[in-house]
Amino acid sequence: MDTRLADPAYTSLTWRDVRTANSALKIRVRAGDMPDLADAPAWSSALELTTPGVAHSLTSLPTGRYIQWQALFSTTAPNTETAKLRDVAVLWPGRRRGIDINVAVEKHTDMGKFELLVNGQQPAPAALNMAFTLRQNVRGQPFERQFAVEAAPRNE
Repeated sequence: MDTRLADPAYTSLTWRDVRTANSALKIRVRAGDMPDLADAPAWSSALELTTPGVAHSLTSLPTGRYIQWQALFSTTAPNTETAKLRDVAVLWPGRRRGIDINVAVEKHTDMGKFELLVNGQQPAPAALNMAFTLRQNVRGQPFERQFAVEAAPRNE
């Protein structure tokens, strides 16, 4: 991941997984300043984490603009059981600033169109999750519709 910061102070890494008694999962993490992480520690000497669901401190991680994690799956029951990785979150402080969020909803008789702009552009932050509830009276009856918008890059 490219943090777009010269030397971010990485704070924590968390993940969620699903395991069986015969499976295990651990995460290795490293950082460096080169986009290909050629200057990062080898995976064999990277920081290794084994407990899901807790915030692991990354203060001992070397600084660097780029951070990378590796998931290692293992099992004692080959071909039948494996852990499942649900999500991984790496946190580091960034520059705080205000943003402008514009939402446009276009309604037609048989469809609608929704557009979300952040600072006048399609969202491109590390992740953006928004939940909305639309309420309207339809033929004298209250109508409510909930929906969510998620914008996240896919390994740019």
